Amino acid sequence: MIRALRVAPALLLGALALGAAACSSAGGGSGDWSRSYLLPESAVFEALVAVLEEEGYLVEADLGAGRVQAEAGDALRGTLPVLVIEVRPRGERVLVDVQIRGLHRDAPTASRRTDSAVRELLHALDRRLQGGGEPGP
Repeated sequence: MIRALRVAPALLLGALALGAAACSSAGGGSGDWSRSYLLPESAVFEALVAVLEEEGYLVEADLGAGRVQAEAGDALRGTLPVLVIEVRPRGERVLVDVQIRGLHRDAPTASRRTDSAVRELLHALDRRLQGGGEPGP
């Protein structure tokens, strides 16, 4: 009986670790605007473009360069900076890294509204890819 109790927590911890490795969200500042996925690069790129378009962004995408530029395309978002998103292989995973074009070097972080918009975008991408992502490096 004692042996069974020791095995059950180990199995539970293993299952929790596996679930965390499959998908988790990053927290903190704009340095956490990345995800990595254990999926084909083209699938991640296509999902990213689809999410951006669904969210109302004007999208300029170049799969060959692994780069997407996205600008808020509706008045509801107000003025948001242009997002430059790189999608590139990194080992067995595909890294999605969001940067802001035009963020001054003196600015330590983006505005809360921009940070929130980027996080919403990354969460939507996670949902689209059905939990295949985890925080980037």
